[in-house]
Amino acid sequence: MNSSTFNYLSVRTFLRQLLLEDRFKKITPPDYIKNKYFVDNKYAFYLGVDAIIKYEQIIEDNNLLDEYVCELNKIFRKFTDYTHIINGVNQLLSRVVSIKLELNNVYMFASREKILRYIYNKYIVDGYFYFGFSSNYSNEIECVGIKSNTFFIDDKLKYINNLFKQNSGKYLFLNDSTTITDDITIATYFALISPYYLADLISNPLFKEKSIDRECFYTHNLIKIKEQLIKVCDYENIDEFNKKEVVKRFIDCYTLSCRRGIKPCIAKIKRASIRKNRLKDIDEIINNTDEKLSSAIGLILDSRYTSYLINDTISPSDIEIIELPTYQEFLSESINLIPTSRSLEIETEEIKSKKARIKKYSNENSFGAISVAFIGLIFIFIGIILTVSISIMGG
Repeated sequence: MNSSTFNYLSVRTFLRQLLLEDRFKKITPPDYIKNKYFVDNKYAFYLGVDAIIKYEQIIEDNNLLDEYVCELNKIFRKFTDYTHIINGVNQLLSRVVSIKLELNNVYMFASREKILRYIYNKYIVDGYFYFGFSSNYSNEIECVGIKSNTFFIDDKLKYINNLFKQNSGKYLFLNDSTTITDDITIATYFALISPYYLADLISNPLFKEKSIDRECFYTHNLIKIKEQLIKVCDYENIDEFNKKEVVKRFIDCYTLSCRRGIKPCIAKIKRASIRKNRLKDIDEIINNTDEKLSSAIGLILDSRYTSYLINDTISPSDIEIIELPTYQEFLSESINLIPTSRSLEIETEEIKSKKARIKKYSNENSFGAISVAFIGLIFIFIGIILTVSISIMGG
């Protein structure tokens, strides 16, 4: 199924800006992502996708989506440190949840508890792990599920692997088991850099030479991918005959798995199916009032299993597949998108009221503090009182 949230004009425009504008390229990932995955200059985009999917799963109300995206845009433009952005997104989610739950005072403990319980139930108890893949495997996953030992190994790739191993002692394709993740950014990465063997190549140390152009793996430019493969063969002193065999077998495999119409997909796997839908410390998180609300939300939403090796086949009944736009679609200005909710002719008074409450929060910073302008007015008011008092006392 398509994830309709990504077909909204406001969402696609926001994510496109994260990919193209230079200011967002300054947002760098944590080391555990930087050292393992190729997200150069794109981490802001992955954070944006993460924020959208979390909204979709927690809020489940696209009537508030445009206002949410508008506030997301402000957060991403304000900060270059990913920790500040994540904190800001968590704070924004708490605001939207408070509106959904019709809580007037989010600073009361009862309201804090309701917000955290709601997010915990939606994202953890009834939530998901994720598996990024390309849609040519959708039928297999829908029929037999996700198997513990990968079914993505192709004999053509095995031949290439064995040739490299014999020649240089190094494998070209490293993936020999199936792992899932509770980190949306990582699942999105594997969805866009798919089939799996492209993700293997792009993260293989052999492909990290400065002369290797890894951007072509995102755009699926087969000509350029072939050029990079030839470069690596040259680096490893693969002879001409075997080099031709490597390229031929790779192209044969690629042609079969990357035919026209292939889409990046994410399998949403019920956390309950792998018995990972409880947090032992949830009561401690909720009751620790010394922890800011946004930080407490982070303790619920943050990844605890970036790479989780499954032991048993996950049943198709525990899997929901969503399709994402391709990388090229994120870059394009498509006209076939759902218009923003502002252009809809009918809006109930309730929806208008909720949107107004989200806009009201825009006068606060990303961490929920009172606006600087308001503080300034307070100081001016105090100054006037002091001036009058001093003039009276001074006679």
